[in-house]
Amino acid sequence: MYYIFNKENNCICSCDYKPNIDDLKTRGEFCIESDKTYNSISTLVYENGKIIEKELPKENILTIKESKISMSDEIEMLKKRIQELENTIS
Repeated sequence: MYYIFNKENNCICSCDYKPNIDDLKTRGEFCIESDKTYNSISTLVYENGKIIEKELPKENILTIKESKISMSDEIEMLKKRIQELENTIS
């Protein structure tokens, strides 16, 4: 598998064939061939000549889950808003 990294050494994509090296260079990108298959390219960085898997910050994942409104709460909010709009029309 080939992993393509940008100027910041973050993995931006992967492919199972050798990419066009000249094309990558025009954007400051480079590829690394690896026998290992990774689950998520968004966690990969290239450091000290190796592909490293970084963990995503857990607090970001928790914040997203905590801020999510339930579907029933959202429906109730929409019903109230519709009622308010109907009252202004009549």
